[in-house]
Amino acid sequence: MLNTKYGPTLLNQQRTERPGRSRCSLELRHLRYFVVAAETCHFGQAAERLQMAQPPLSQQIRQLEAREQLVVALPEGHRLAATESVAVGELRIEDFIMYTAGSRSVVNDAVIRACRAAGFHPRIAHESAKTSTQLSLVAAGLGVAVLP
Repeated sequence: MLNTKYGPTLLNQQRTERPGRSRCSLELRHLRYFVVAAETCHFGQAAERLQMAQPPLSQQIRQLEAREQLVVALPEGHRLAATESVAVGELRIEDFIMYTAGSRSVVNDAVIRACRAAGFHPRIAHESAKTSTQLSLVAAGLGVAVLP
């Protein structure tokens, strides 16, 4: 299931309860790693931008992907916009807005895996290297985007 609200829902869903207090099991730096990797669509460039080696970055991204809930950005008035969550299979007929192809995007890989698991391959209508551009394309009604 994909969350239909784009925003900081991940932190709220990753809380673990301890007697007398709650603690977030996800550090903000891990989210920053994921965002930079998604924006650059390249592990090497992301590692350079984060001033760290590539192997630890790749390891952190893999760990984050294991618990990352993706969200789907939908245009206003979309048939699925009023629902709390969406099964990946419900996106079968949609045009997808993805990160730029050929850039080894971890987000693209996760989206394609999820779509294949649901029995289809996403129909990619537009590509962009930046999440903000993808959201603008979604707002213009040119497709849906599955984002971290």
